[in-house]
Amino acid sequence: MKIIRVLFLVSVFLASYLMFNQRWADSPHMVLVIFAALGGGFLLLEYLTSKFNIAYLISLITALLFAILLSLLVVYIVSFLKLNISPRVVLLFSFLGFFYLFFAAAFRLTEAKYIASPKGKNELIVVDTSSIIDGRIADLCATRFVSARLVIPKFVLKELQQIADSHDPLKRTRGRRGLDILNKMRKTKIEIVIDEHDFPEIKEVDTKIVQLAKFYNAAILTTDYNLNKVAELQGVVVLNVNDLANALKPVVLPGENMKIKVVKEGKEQKQGIGYLDDGTMVVVEEAKHLMGNVLNVVVTSVLQTSAGRIIFTKKAKR
Repeated sequence: MKIIRVLFLVSVFLASYLMFNQRWADSPHMVLVIFAALGGGFLLLEYLTSKFNIAYLISLITALLFAILLSLLVVYIVSFLKLNISPRVVLLFSFLGFFYLFFAAAFRLTEAKYIASPKGKNELIVVDTSSIIDGRIADLCATRFVSARLVIPKFVLKELQQIADSHDPLKRTRGRRGLDILNKMRKTKIEIVIDEHDFPEIKEVDTKIVQLAKFYNAAILTTDYNLNKVAELQGVVVLNVNDLANALKPVVLPGENMKIKVVKEGKEQKQGIGYLDDGTMVVVEEAKHLMGNVLNVVVTSVLQTSAGRIIFTKKAKR
C-alpha cells in the first residue's frame, strides 16, 4: 500500500503540472478540485484492494476534507490580504500542505489498521521486557487462553538485546533467556507483531510502552509492579502475570489437611518452612526440629501478600 501512495503522489505532481499548467496560475480552485477527485479515487482504490472497517474510511475522508479546507484557507487569506505573491507559490504551499496532512493521517491510520485485529476489534496486548524474560508468557500462549495479538515493540527488543549483551553474567543469562522465549513463542499459533513505533522524545522504556498501549487502545502484559501502577494511573488496562498466577493457585481453607515436607527453619521461634508444588510457602508451627520430615498438617490461616500467599499450619493430631 505504501507503493500505491508513492505512485499516487508522483502522478498527482505530474498531472497537475503537465496537464493543468495554465490552471495553476488562473484557477487555483479547479486545481484543488482535481486534487480532491484524485484523493477520492485513491481512497476508493485502497478500499477496494484492502478490507478495512468503515471507521478507517471515515477517518481518511475526514483527513482529506480537512486538508482541502486548509488549502482553500491559504488561498483566501492571500487573496484577502492582497499579498503580492505569485499564484504558483500559493498553490505550491497549498499543495504541499494538502499532501502533508492527508498522507500523514493516512500512514498513521494505516499502521493502526494493519496491526489491529482483522475483525475490527482492537484486541491487542503490548508485551514488556519483564514478561518476556519471566518466561511464563510462552506457557500462557500455549494454553490458547490468550486470543489477542501480541505486540512486541522494537524498543523492547532493543532493550532485551542490550541485556543479553551485558557484561553482568546474571543479566546476560536473563537477556538470552528472553530471546529464547521469543523464539519459542513464534512457534505457537499466537500471532506476534513486531511494532516499529518509537517515541524519540521519551527515554524510559516503561513510559514508551504506556504511550504505545494508549495509541493502540491496547492492554499491557507485564510482571513489573511499577509499570503496573503507572499504567493503571493513566487508564491503561494491565495484565499482570503474577496476579494471574496467584488467582490460579488452589484455594486452601482453614481446617483442611495436607502433607508438607519441612525444608528449613522459619523466622519465628520453632517454626518450620515447607513449599507446595506451585511454590506457595507453608509455615508449620512447632516444626523447627522436624526438618527433612513429611508432616500431616492442618491449615490454620492464609495470608495474601504482594509476593504471593503464605499458608500457616500446625501439626495434625494423630
